[in-house]
Amino acid sequence: PAPPLFEVALGGAWRHLNAEARALHAVQDVARFRGQASVEVGSSILSRVLASVFRFPHAGQDVPLTVTKMRTASGEIWDRDFAGRRFRSHLSKAGSTGRIRERFGPFTFELGLPVSRGVMEMPLLKGWAFGVPLPRFLLPESRTSEHVEDGRFRFDVTLIAPLGGRLIARYRGWLEPFGGAEGAGCYDRSNPMPWAPPRSR
Repeated sequence: PAPPLFEVALGGAWRHLNAEARALHAVQDVARFRGQASVEVGSSILSRVLASVFRFPHAGQDVPLTVTKMRTASGEIWDRDFAGRRFRSHLSKAGSTGRIRERFGPFTFELGLPVSRGVMEMPLLKGWAFGVPLPRFLLPESRTSEHVEDGRFRFDVTLIAPLGGRLIARYRGWLEPFGGAEGAGCYDRSNPMPWAPPRSR
């Protein structure tokens, strides 16, 4: 199988991720994950508008979460389901190693992927709306990180609105692979290159 999107985007930094993190990003066909999240939503008008536009999850504690990742010819589609509140994005490789692009409908954002001591962060570097570059002062801020703790993959996504720095949304929690008819990206601690098996036809 071809190398997964994040392995290509990260280059040599891929090997610095823990096995559980590589499993979550080693999508070959379709991979499913489930977990829980705590969700906070900003109270400002701008924050509520942005959260509604991108369909971010509603506030809550211990919200059940499933994530389905599907590989495409140009990258991956991530479908997130927070207790029935779903939003989807398409990820693809950026022009430079250590970066990735994520598209939500007409909006595209370029994210950095610095990795240090097994923690991967995703700062927002650039943005486009309907193909038009967004000026820096209109870009939201991403304080996003992923790490492994006690053998479990954990994430912390915090998004800050432009023009005032108010919280848009924050969701943090854990994910683990689970089986299904189309396979999941289960990891094996003895295998540094886990991958999801192809779908049966």
